[in-house]
This record gives sequence, structure tokens and C-alpha cells, in this order.
Amino acid sequence: MSSPSQDKVTADGHLESDEIAGDGPAELAASVDELLNGLEKKFTSVSTEILAKIDEMSKRLDTIEATLQSGDSEEHSS
Repeated sequence: MSSPSQDKVTADGHLESDEIAGDGPAELAASVDELLNGLEKKFTSVSTEILAKIDEMSKRLDTIEATLQSGDSEEHSS
């Protein structure tokens, strides 16, 4: 007959267990690595997107500035 489980619920609702599966730490490490790799890929993707949008906005602002400057030049020469 097996001994009673030593699992208990903490005050904040989390489950604590006195038993640790043999491959539990390895599975946890693999899951954490997978999560970190996924987050790194997402961060890189978002960073690339943000930089592309900043470059696009910079070009648009340069165009607006050039248009305004050419408009000012035409007004002063008239």
C-alpha cells in the first residue's frame, strides 16, 4: 500500500509537494529554456519591427521638412 501523499495547498492557493519526480528538474529546465528561446525570438522580432517603423517615420519627417523648407524658399524669393 502506498503512503499518503504529502501534497498540501499553501495559503495563496499553490500546491506544494514533498515528492519530486526523477526527471522533473530536467523537464523544468527544458521548459524554461524553451520559454526563454521563444521570448528571445519575440523580442528580436518586435525590436526589428520598432526600428523599421522608426526609420520609416524618420524618412517621412525628412520629406515633410524638405517640403516645408522648399515652401519657405519660394515665399522668400517672391
